Amino acid sequence: MKSIIISIISISTLLCFIACDTEDARTPLGITISASDINAEIDENTEAGTEIATVFASSSDDSKIVYEIDSETAEGAVEIDPETGLVTVLDPSLFNFTVNTEINVSINAFTENFENFSKTILLNIDINEIVNIDTDREALLLIFDSNNTVDAEGNDSLNLN
Repeated sequence: MKSIIISIISISTLLCFIACDTEDARTPLGITISASDINAEIDENTEAGTEIATVFASSSDDSKIVYEIDSETAEGAVEIDPETGLVTVLDPSLFNFTVNTEINVSINAFTENFENFSKTILLNIDINEIVNIDTDREALLLIFDSNNTVDAEGNDSLNLN
């Protein structure tokens, strides 16, 4: 009888060790990911591939960090290199001040071995409006010239009709 009880205890202990070796038991207890939110600026009408910012995160156990975009306020505006965290322009048409004055991106940084263990980094991109004075000046001169006439004596006069 004593050997049966010892066998049951041994089997129970073995089953407990096997049951405890689940994905939850292998999570990185005590490991933290450190990262900071980022604010960036970019001029409107920029080209695809233009660098915006590099996000950075580190883990307390020096695990490799992988980056991915979780959400964007302008879907498809940016892309991220999963290994370096470099964020670049994907769709330049969304970087137009009349369309978007800012784009907000939520980025997940997670350890390579534990995808469920992550930190969210917020990237706020302000879009700078570019005012082209030369183009505006040329447009005003064209309007002025189309309304300006020269009389027979060579005097300029403005045609207001």
